Amino acid sequence: MERITAQFLDIIEHIGVIMLLVDPDSGTIVDSNLAAAAFYGYPRAQLIGMPMSRINASPPEILTKEMQRALSRECNIFNFSHRLVSGQMREVEVHSHPIDLQGKRLLFSIVHDITEHKRNYEALQLQSSITANAAEGILLIKAEDGVIVYTNHRFDEMFGYAPGELVGQHVSVVNAPSSISPKETAQRIFGALQTEGVWRGEIYNRRKDGRAFWSYAHLSAFHSPDLGTLWVSYQSDITARKQAERRLRDQANLLELAHDGIIVRNLDSCITYWNRGAEELYGWPRAEALGKVTHELLQTGFPAPLADIKAELERSGRWEGELTHSRKDGSQIIVASRWQMQADDGMPGIVMEINNDITERKRLEHELERQAHTDYLTGATNRRHFMEIAELELARAVRYGNLLTILMLDIDYFKQVNDTYGHRMGDAVLVQLTEICRQILRKVDIFARYGGEEFVILLPQTGMAAAMKTAERLRVAVESARIPMERGLPLHFTVSVGVASLERKDDNLDVLLSQADRALYAAKHAGRNTIRSSLQPQAGNTPPL
Repeated sequence: MERITAQFLDIIEHIGVIMLLVDPDSGTIVDSNLAAAAFYGYPRAQLIGMPMSRINASPPEILTKEMQRALSRECNIFNFSHRLVSGQMREVEVHSHPIDLQGKRLLFSIVHDITEHKRNYEALQLQSSITANAAEGILLIKAEDGVIVYTNHRFDEMFGYAPGELVGQHVSVVNAPSSISPKETAQRIFGALQTEGVWRGEIYNRRKDGRAFWSYAHLSAFHSPDLGTLWVSYQSDITARKQAERRLRDQANLLELAHDGIIVRNLDSCITYWNRGAEELYGWPRAEALGKVTHELLQTGFPAPLADIKAELERSGRWEGELTHSRKDGSQIIVASRWQMQADDGMPGIVMEINNDITERKRLEHELERQAHTDYLTGATNRRHFMEIAELELARAVRYGNLLTILMLDIDYFKQVNDTYGHRMGDAVLVQLTEICRQILRKVDIFARYGGEEFVILLPQTGMAAAMKTAERLRVAVESARIPMERGLPLHFTVSVGVASLERKDDNLDVLLSQADRALYAAKHAGRNTIRSSLQPQAGNTPPL
């Protein structure tokens, strides 16, 4: 055995690769090189004769089985967790082959430390999983030729394609023909991207089965070391919103065809004519309305001073605008009102007023605007609208040298809340957090749901110190909040917060959001329920599991 050891050491003594010589029968280390001693932290004399089970974390029966597989050449590459003298675990890839040394069958093993590689791979897998499961469709396009290089699951689902089916095709394949061709649509967007670096707007699309639909898209540039400049497109299906807009237009057309309320009044605004449409619109029969002063009967709310409206009527002979009227039952309506100066037996002074009830149309308009700008569950500003407002705020801050800070909040262990208590309780947590933020933040602050359990806050004219105080107030308020449960103790939750301030005039919104996101991950690494700023040292980019 001494001669075996000598031969082994002659070969591997000074090689920097970790090497072990193992007896598969006894499961002990016969010899090792200096690199192995340095890696495991044991003196080489202590390693010799040590059972492999002391450094290999696998169960003994598994370890014995794997050594036999290596001995029979059934398998010669293995992944194990190895334990150092400090107790630290390292992930290793072991290449183990049988050798004969003076009649003794041994395993010659080369050990590669793959811990960092595995962590990086897992981080990439996590990032890929987040992208693949994003609520928005994500598309990557090569800028030089418009060819698609990546689509996530949501994008494939929106457009009706199998995973990977769109890769390699020109992006115009997903554009529907309109007044211009699909390729012209793509070229116009690319032209704007090359000039401005970013493009936002509505796109008329075509699914694989030929059906057309609308999406809202946000495109920006991204540089890949392998593929060069890429256009990154985030798309949301806005079919429901467009259908609501179409219903609004249809309803407006029906209102135009309906019987309008027609009122004729003299120069003193006393009613001289009141048609059946007016009776149906306001609830007063003709007999009760005649002789009354119009604006007193209807308690008219004007969009401008009445004197200015009368001056316009006398100058041009007509006026149009929206008025608020009260009906006989006390309810209020909004009307589109058209006034026309008429002649009565050649004498000017008769005004004909045609009123069209647009109350429902206005309600739908406000609802459509709200839907376009807010998150349906929490009522917070949605991500798309936040990006639009934040770009304006950032431009203003850069132009005038104002302070500006972004907070990124993430609910700790939110998946566990959903898994343990159900999505209804998860929704309650999201709503509760939104309410807390509304109570604490200023009216000028912009609060939005960024995605899932992540929220973002923009604090105009606020530096890092003040923003950290605001973040702490939010953290404490959330930590103190309780959500009643149907059974058992109330549920409480916490948030982690990342903070980033505008430090340089050439910083853009993506830079600030990225800094806040990295600070958020640092807060997660620090144990959650805490705050980290982009100015503090950060432990890494992958949150703890």
